[in-house]
Amino acid sequence: MNDRDHMNLALLVSIVAAALIAIALFSIYFVGVYGIFHWPYIILLIGLLILGFPAYYGYSRAVTHAGKFIRYATPLAFIFAFIGIIMGSMHDFLGIIMLFLAYIIEEATGLLLRLDFREISNSWTNIFITGMTIFVASILLVLISTKLVIVPIIGDVVKGIGIYGLYRKFNSDNT
Repeated sequence: MNDRDHMNLALLVSIVAAALIAIALFSIYFVGVYGIFHWPYIILLIGLLILGFPAYYGYSRAVTHAGKFIRYATPLAFIFAFIGIIMGSMHDFLGIIMLFLAYIIEEATGLLLRLDFREISNSWTNIFITGMTIFVASILLVLISTKLVIVPIIGDVVKGIGIYGLYRKFNSDNT
């Protein structure tokens, strides 16, 4: 695989992950935050964790600005997410905090990826970063009220649109 293939892989996985995250957030809206302790949600989180590996592989090989951070910080995010999933499956509320810490690393990665994404498209990068920032900054609102999960849903959708736009632009410029 060349750098173009790696970037395509990473962007496609990120699009799928954004869709799965939206499903997970909608389930919180309808079932409540304690729904994350039930197996359908745990399985969804495991799926997202598994999707993280091809994204990690693709981005770590395709980018120049964020490459080192991705190679060293993303494994820590995987560990936090894994612990969070285990704790959630045991109905330990601290699992939510561990998942949040994993998303903080994702936010830092996204901020660094913007340097590489800007080479594809400034406008789609701005949409991606805006969505990611809204998502991460608001995700803990679900602890106040599950109805507030609408804010991170909006952030995730905006982030997904940005990634999809980057994917389309990348492939229209590199065919």
